[in-house]
Amino acid sequence: MKALAELLSVDYGWLAFGIRPELDMEKRPARVLAESAAANLIAGFIQLAGGHCAFPEADEPSSFVDVYAILGNRQRALAIALAKLQENGKLRFSVTNEYAKCTVIGVVQTGIGSIDMYVIPPQLIERHGVLRGPSTDIEAEDKKAKGILIGGVTLSKIVDFKSDFARSLAN
Repeated sequence: MKALAELLSVDYGWLAFGIRPELDMEKRPARVLAESAAANLIAGFIQLAGGHCAFPEADEPSSFVDVYAILGNRQRALAIALAKLQENGKLRFSVTNEYAKCTVIGVVQTGIGSIDMYVIPPQLIERHGVLRGPSTDIEAEDKKAKGILIGGVTLSKIVDFKSDFARSLAN
């Protein structure tokens, strides 16, 4: 089905599920590039914190993983979701449907060269996410001083991968 979508130059989600694509086919490469850049930034921050990273092979069965991180003597599969500002002022993260098998990190660009990172727990995705074909969308509110909220729950901000990130994954 994916090959047919490519051949016809149409969105796979639309062809397979009848779901209207979020971005038209021309804008999609720029979005994919931005999401890849977010994954590279996360990998860089993990390495700066003394961790090690690897990227999955393209044909790997766990293609939902963006980065494998080794931090605190544990390997973690990470899925990176770049926030997109909506017309209503809220943020939307599109996360893998395999979110229960990895740790989802939401990335919010806060300026040129600056981002905020948050762990998005699978329970919040399950409760507040909306299935959109190959991904699940979850809406969040940016309350500035209070942080990012999903369903009234404040997300854990990652400031330091050695402490914040490791502590949020300890349970």
